[in-house]
Amino acid sequence: PSDDEFVNSFANGEEPDSSTLETGYGWYLWIWAKDIVGNESYARTEEFYIDNIPPVIEEVETFVTNAVAMINVTKVSDEGTGIIGMEYKYYCSNTDEWTTIWFDNPTYAFMDLEPDTEYTLKVKIRDAAGNESEEYEVKVRTEKN
Repeated sequence: PSDDEFVNSFANGEEPDSSTLETGYGWYLWIWAKDIVGNESYARTEEFYIDNIPPVIEEVETFVTNAVAMINVTKVSDEGTGIIGMEYKYYCSNTDEWTTIWFDNPTYAFMDLEPDTEYTLKVKIRDAAGNESEEYEVKVRTEKN
């Protein structure tokens, strides 16, 4: 291949930037090596898919008691890699922090909440390619004692 046939290049030790590439099939990784005396060699991977499309949270449901607020993601879509391998991260305004890890469960319960208090719950998802959705936000009020 000639230099103008390469869409995105990077040197040894660098990471490629796939965010500027078009989502879809038809991508190959070419390896070009040159030894100390100037001999050149090329190798190419099998065709692969690049996914730059973030997933979308379409629907959530909540369940609330006087001390628990549960959020359940019921519908997502992903035009890229699909919904297999989706991961979830959760937020509740009682701590003002996101959960520190990604979960593979679309349901999360926040415990030990104050009765008769409004909370903001948020969720975001990440697909198998690492694309993150926009935050989905819902307000809930815990029940009175």
